[in-house]
Amino acid sequence: MLEANQLQRLEAFEARDARHLTLATATILINSCPSLVSLLDLASWGGVQEEELSVLKEQVERENIELDLGEEMHTGEREITIYQLCR
Repeated sequence: MLEANQLQRLEAFEARDARHLTLATATILINSCPSLVSLLDLASWGGVQEEELSVLKEQVERENIELDLGEEMHTGEREITIYQLCR
């Protein structure tokens, strides 16, 4: 008998400056956690390239997936992340 997905109730995942996390990690979380609505700080993960993150954001938007990827707010010439606002 298979055990139920232990992550099925996970709604939010945030990891800052995680050197070993990759876009594959994000994909596994997205595919394994049906309740996930927030996946933050991917840009600070060591294994996530800016181009990869852009592709993921486009895919989430295109497929109308309800998932907050921590969009950055632009104020003038300076970009401020949600993480920076909360510090």
